[in-house]
Amino acid sequence: MTDEVPTPTQEATDDRLVRALAELDNLRKRFEREREQLRQFGAEGLIRDLGPAIDAFRRAGDVPAELAQSSWVAGVHGVRQLIEQVLTKHGVTVIDPEPGSMFDANEHEAVGTVAAGDDYPDQSVVQLAGVGLKLHDRVLVPARVLVAA
Repeated sequence: MTDEVPTPTQEATDDRLVRALAELDNLRKRFEREREQLRQFGAEGLIRDLGPAIDAFRRAGDVPAELAQSSWVAGVHGVRQLIEQVLTKHGVTVIDPEPGSMFDANEHEAVGTVAAGDDYPDQSVVQLAGVGLKLHDRVLVPARVLVAA
């Protein structure tokens, strides 16, 4: 008795080859998507960690009018603008909602409520407690806000 291995037909071989090529093409496309996502969002951790520093620079520039003309304040504003320009160049947007704008749970984190009366509509931003950061279309750090209740 001989153990003969059946030889695949040409049709079966062609089918396996077509499937292997399709799988290879799908793999190439997946790697391209992953590479693009890595390029877009690779700095996500760094940007998230920079959030408090960016917020601190913004707060450092918020000074009373009598101090606004000092060279120190001008320097802080210059550094802040430079940092924001670099971040913008790399796809980062600062989330800085205006008082009176509506609360958006996708971009804002409510850290408290304020009885605003007639000054602000219900569920609107009353005060900014900390800026947020968005990388391309992904919110990394939501803006911390006080909301009218």
